[in-house]
Amino acid sequence: GKSGENTKRIYNPFYNYWLNSSCYANSRYLDVNQVKAGISNRSTQFYIQDRNYYEVPKGSHKLAMLANSLWIGGKDSSQILHLAAQTYGNNYFGIDFWPGPLDTLTGESDTATALKYDRLWLVSKFDIEQFKYKFQNGDVQAGTFVPTEDILNWPARGSGNYTRNMAPFVDVNHDGNYNPLNDGDYPKIKGDQMAYWIFNDNLDYHSSSFGIPLKIEVHAAAYSFACSNL
Repeated sequence: GKSGENTKRIYNPFYNYWLNSSCYANSRYLDVNQVKAGISNRSTQFYIQDRNYYEVPKGSHKLAMLANSLWIGGKDSSQILHLAAQTYGNNYFGIDFWPGPLDTLTGESDTATALKYDRLWLVSKFDIEQFKYKFQNGDVQAGTFVPTEDILNWPARGSGNYTRNMAPFVDVNHDGNYNPLNDGDYPKIKGDQMAYWIFNDNLDYHSSSFGIPLKIEVHAAAYSFACSNL
């Protein structure tokens, strides 16, 4: 990459405004035990639409943390620095990360892919165990039990030029495909509640760090363990 590469990108407010909007699909809560943490499908966590969401104990309105974000940089073979370092993840402070994976051949992304992945998946151990029990009883196959939307649409596999290995899952019949309704496949999570999302740093201009994109794709998970005495 050349030092002026990043400045050649044309700033597109559609990416940075519309795709930065938070909603139920892309901003959820980890809320087992006494912590209620707002998780977003961007790099910035606990700070969504100019509000802080890391409440301890939950329901107290006491906020223990302001924000958290991934900062990553490195030099290429020409010793030129590439950097993605988002702060509060809004239009005022700038944006370096966007939802979705990158094309494995070009390292690029596009609006259609960003819109498809502009969400966050939240699954609990209870949801999974209930699904497994109902599937074994034939309720899922009979249509008398409907799994949660996040289990049904878990982003297990990519297509086209995108990586095949997206979100981890238990492949019951080992056929390489994710099919919860027919095969009983289900998300593979850590802890008792886990959020999962995919984002990248190469959809648009880095308006937070002003750095040259690294062309990185991040598969992120945040999880909590439930404690019976809390």
